[in-house]
Amino acid sequence: MCMAEASQKIPSEIFSNPAYFGKHVVVVDDKVSVATTGEEAVRILEDVRKRYPGKKPILAYIPKEEALILIVV
Repeated sequence: MCMAEASQKIPSEIFSNPAYFGKHVVVVDDKVSVATTGEEAVRILEDVRKRYPGKKPILAYIPKEEALILIVV
């Protein structure tokens, strides 16, 4: 899945909500789980995969507001 596809499936409210800035989010069925570290995000992702076996969760890092993101095409 490319970044554009993933961002379309993650509600835009997540990207604009300061509560998520600098955190990892796992989204499945419009449910959002938040992790502050990558290791915690992996644990949440594993739990979500067990709870929703037929679903494809999305794991994303929401950068801090001042972060610069470069996409190389």
